[in-house]
Amino acid sequence: MAGACLSFIVGSGQTTVSLDTLGKQTLAGGIALNKLGMTTIYLKDGSIYKNCTIRAINPLHVEYIKNKTLHDFHIERVKCIVPINEEFVIWFNEEKKPVVSKECGVNN
Repeated sequence: MAGACLSFIVGSGQTTVSLDTLGKQTLAGGIALNKLGMTTIYLKDGSIYKNCTIRAINPLHVEYIKNKTLHDFHIERVKCIVPINEEFVIWFNEEKKPVVSKECGVNN
């Protein structure tokens, strides 16, 4: 099965997030979603969802698994997604494009 890819804005460059069923990155510089491990999802309303596994980041929503159940949030509700290793965060810019950086964006 081919992996699904999603472009990320990283500083002045661009990287790709890959959902690969074999757990491999499909493009150089990409981040395999299934390699993020457990994440914490912070919503703009102050809600925090811990121990989530990101399944997909789509143009309109983020799909995640919590307690063996699939859920989703509209991208406009998500402040940022923080992997358990906390090396970076994923947030969404004004154009609803995912951005990878060291901290949540200024518009959040």
